[in-house]
Amino acid sequence: MKLVSKVATLKFLPMNLEDIKKELDAVGYYISEDTLKLILSAIKTKPRFLILSGPPGTGKTSLAVLLGYMVNGGELEMGDENGKKSEKKESSKRGKPYLKYERSFKNFKAFSPDGRYVLARVGYYPSFKTKIWEVGNWKEVATLKGEFETFSPDGKYVVTRTKNYVKIWEVGNWKEVATSEGYFEAFSSDGMYVVIDWGGEIGILEVGGWKEVATLEGEFKTFSPNGKYVATEIKGYVKIWEVGSWKEVGTLTGSFITFSPNMKYVVSEIVNYSTNVFEIKIWEVGIWKNIATLKSPSTYSYEIAFSANEKYLAGNFTYNKSSVWEVKSGKLVATFEGDLTFISDMKYVIYGGEIWDFRNWKKVVISRREGDFIDFITFSPDAKYVIYEDEYDETKILEAKSWKEVATLEGYFEAFSPDGKYMATRIREYDYDIIKLWEVGSWEEVAALPANIESFSPDGKYLATKREKYIDIWKIEDGGDDGNYVVDVGNVKPTKNEKLPLEEKLSEILKTCPYIKLVRVRPEWTNPRDILGYRDYEGKFREGIIYDFLLEANRNKDRLYFLILDEMNLSHPEHYLSDIISAMETGGKIEVDGEEIEYPENLVIIGTINRDETTQNLSPRLLSRAINVELRTNWDLIKEDREWAEIFKEKEIDENLKVANLGIGYREFKRFLEFKENYQGDGWKALDHYLNSKIMPRIRGLKEDFVKDGRNIIDELIDLAKKYKLVETQKSLERKREILERRGFVE
Repeated sequence: MKLVSKVATLKFLPMNLEDIKKELDAVGYYISEDTLKLILSAIKTKPRFLILSGPPGTGKTSLAVLLGYMVNGGELEMGDENGKKSEKKESSKRGKPYLKYERSFKNFKAFSPDGRYVLARVGYYPSFKTKIWEVGNWKEVATLKGEFETFSPDGKYVVTRTKNYVKIWEVGNWKEVATSEGYFEAFSSDGMYVVIDWGGEIGILEVGGWKEVATLEGEFKTFSPNGKYVATEIKGYVKIWEVGSWKEVGTLTGSFITFSPNMKYVVSEIVNYSTNVFEIKIWEVGIWKNIATLKSPSTYSYEIAFSANEKYLAGNFTYNKSSVWEVKSGKLVATFEGDLTFISDMKYVIYGGEIWDFRNWKKVVISRREGDFIDFITFSPDAKYVIYEDEYDETKILEAKSWKEVATLEGYFEAFSPDGKYMATRIREYDYDIIKLWEVGSWEEVAALPANIESFSPDGKYLATKREKYIDIWKIEDGGDDGNYVVDVGNVKPTKNEKLPLEEKLSEILKTCPYIKLVRVRPEWTNPRDILGYRDYEGKFREGIIYDFLLEANRNKDRLYFLILDEMNLSHPEHYLSDIISAMETGGKIEVDGEEIEYPENLVIIGTINRDETTQNLSPRLLSRAINVELRTNWDLIKEDREWAEIFKEKEIDENLKVANLGIGYREFKRFLEFKENYQGDGWKALDHYLNSKIMPRIRGLKEDFVKDGRNIIDELIDLAKKYKLVETQKSLERKREILERRGFVE
């Protein structure tokens, strides 16, 4: 089939260099006029193929998205004089759910179990305090001494921690009802007791009366699932105590591992290197008798679990070993190379990209694409749906009864709301994440936010998302009578005249602009079919990630379409782009499953690349077909925190790292500023620790990589560290220099 495009003249919208530069500055993207002029000229010049390179943090992908938007006439909207952004609306079905912005908090800690309160930390260590706000009216109702630890199971009490004390407060009147030395460990499952670690022993306090009812020997491990027992551990033994009487009822050899779900068994582990004994022991609860001793496949375990029916015991061990045993007989059922992934209800496990029924150890057959490798599965709260992730950054929804697919959603699964009405996924699109909220059942998208998910409120009415150092609270509304889908972002950044956050604008552009397609390149792409499409083993055509975008570009020849390939050299572009490059060069057609698609002359391809050990080198053939632009952070344009920007700029840190292809960008600078703000101490010490832990590990390679044009980069960085008294950074650099001299390379 031939797709015939309509005849149209490409109309370039005005590309006023000064206006575009001004708008980029307004959202915090700083670029020189010369670089911007080069990029805009490349967009106008056929075949409109650009490669943006530069160190991490220079915002290559962000720039491509913003330019695609502005070149097509979009404006990067600014806030009003109060910093408030105007409401955004887009048409939708009547009554569709939407998110309404409520409030932002710094150092958010939790919702209360009943969803009535929000808690956040204020102050500095060791004088942290916990502030309480009422959800809805957002009135501050209390300030408690100490940092928030937890709520009691019934939500009647809240625990805070100071430097040496545990404090317990009554929720509602916020009066302090108990104080104890030591560290908080846990409430019993019925909420009748609280456990305090007193160092070598634990204290049991009665909730309500707040009197000490017992002191137990050893380190606290856990309460049993039925709440009848508490386990402690001391000197190679596990002690089991009866809750209430607090009598010792059992002593097990080894270290405590877990109770079985239905309380039939308890597991301990013996790890003895001197005698070369590595064993898992199963004990019968009640009589505390050892019923099976299992030989570990390596040394020690780091995850042990029973199947839901308690028929099998499985574990992951050191040296990439995992084993499955039959509990009653102690018989070894299977040993694997690699880890098992346990599902929360212990009915299923994942191994080798396949799902296994943990209750009978049989493989579960599901409908899926050929070659799909399952990374994770879970169930909806009502157990109607099975959710699994594959290697294509998608979340699949299956009916639990039939295991048949009912929906495919973008991103990785994050969470269900407690009421089971909504599900969140996370998309890693560029320099930050996007959270998408979906309505369970219809699987329609409710909202997309440039953030990470923090939590739902326990009643499912609110969603907390993390954006840099802020937690934003959104109310999930059932839907308006006006039939509009409203994401009222309100006063998220309320400072007067503050710019619209860059992350928020990028998310909005990608969500609403059909002429911009951002594709995150995957390292396993080796063939054009990976992006254009292919026929699966059932003979069904599976559209590739850019298939529809090419068709849409051909239908609308009067607009520029931007295809942005994020980290395009994670795989070989010459392979997965071969058909695209051939058609671009010859003006020919792209063949996809017998169809001929005309190469759109209005298509702009922008690839971003990093240069490190995880990426592929670009061939001369590819480089000759693209305009190559290297982005560098222009530190002189940065307006905020000039003192620290001067340290990072050309003649200091960044210039030296550039020579070794390890330059740093504005994003790294912003992260340092946030780190400095949260660091409990002097700003110079914060810089020292940040450089030592974040930047210095990137310095690795051959000796000749660090000697350029007669300059020894390591020596110059050491001089810089001495100049600013960056002690830890200086030590790291001197160690690297010594290793380079001795071995000729550093890792």
